[in-house]
Amino acid sequence: WKVMEPARNSDVVLSRGREPRTVVCTMKDEWSAEEARDILSQVPPCDEGVPFNWLLTADLPGSGKSHTAIKYVQAMSNNYVVACYSNEQALEWKRQGVEACTLYTLCGARPGAEDETDKKATTYDYVMIDELGMFGSVARDMIRKYMERNPDTQFLATEDLLQIPPIESDWNGDANWYRRSSAMLFPREIHLFEPKRFTKEKDKLRIKELKKDLFERGLAQEEVVAKYAKKTSLADVGSWWGENTLCVSYTHKTREAVNDAVHKHLGYTEYFVPGLNYVCMKSTLHKEMHKNCVYELVARDGTRCKLRDILSGAEYDIKADKLTKENLSLPYCRTGHVVQGRPVSGNVVVFDTKGRSYRIVSYRIVSYRIV
Repeated sequence: WKVMEPARNSDVVLSRGREPRTVVCTMKDEWSAEEARDILSQVPPCDEGVPFNWLLTADLPGSGKSHTAIKYVQAMSNNYVVACYSNEQALEWKRQGVEACTLYTLCGARPGAEDETDKKATTYDYVMIDELGMFGSVARDMIRKYMERNPDTQFLATEDLLQIPPIESDWNGDANWYRRSSAMLFPREIHLFEPKRFTKEKDKLRIKELKKDLFERGLAQEEVVAKYAKKTSLADVGSWWGENTLCVSYTHKTREAVNDAVHKHLGYTEYFVPGLNYVCMKSTLHKEMHKNCVYELVARDGTRCKLRDILSGAEYDIKADKLTKENLSLPYCRTGHVVQGRPVSGNVVVFDTKGRSYRIVSYRIVSYRIV
């Protein structure tokens, strides 16, 4: 681990490039709550005027960012929460016994009214923002406001430095705005170098070989994919689809085609089926529903339909004519941006790689089931 120097008000951007002041090393694959607390307690105190907020970063998935941050807050207080990009991500944490919610819930914000965040939103001793790199400028401003209203709360966040940046990557003419905003919100950076997901020696050797192929031997993308993954086709959906399959696309057109193919493979003749989950594609669908969050279609008739939040259980009534592919998408295939940081237990099937072979193949190379 490298614990970076704290940022100062005058040069927060430069703090990212400095030499580390403290180095803490561990080769363990997992840490107990006490170990996580002891490790993070070695971080030197911040300069006066700089908030004591930590950002755990890494260059590879599976380096222990979220695990360590969560173990730390759980050891320090029962009054904590993990704020996530979507209700689907938060639900996954809750299934593991972690208190989690969406960022909108934490800040008390409604879609389209992010500037009107609730000043009486729940206060916690510790707040962990999971996958900070997923949040755009509006969400980061919500985080800033929540921090200002809760000066006694300690904040931690995780961020993957090599993941795809927020969609608005060139906001206001500044291509690096999100890196600077991360440094300003979280002036303390702890960098994790050792991938913890690759527990077997053959997996560690495999990821080293992948790096050499891409950065030293200069293999083309097609050569890398052919070496580390198995090729298939959309028409052969039966050979790769399963309950835990993660389909990833980098274009919405292909995402829709994959969703249609899997839906048909599962035997459905209609797109909207009560009892199935759907992804909200527009925050204008309902004043309480959020984009990229997942909702179950509970019931529908000729004029109305009811949707249920898979995390909170809240139900929303909307007009039946709003049940369109543009508003609600099937969940089988997701975009590469949305699935970053999401745990996977089955096959990973990737479409439209667009030069992202390194991130795709390293995403879950330990499973050897990437297609």
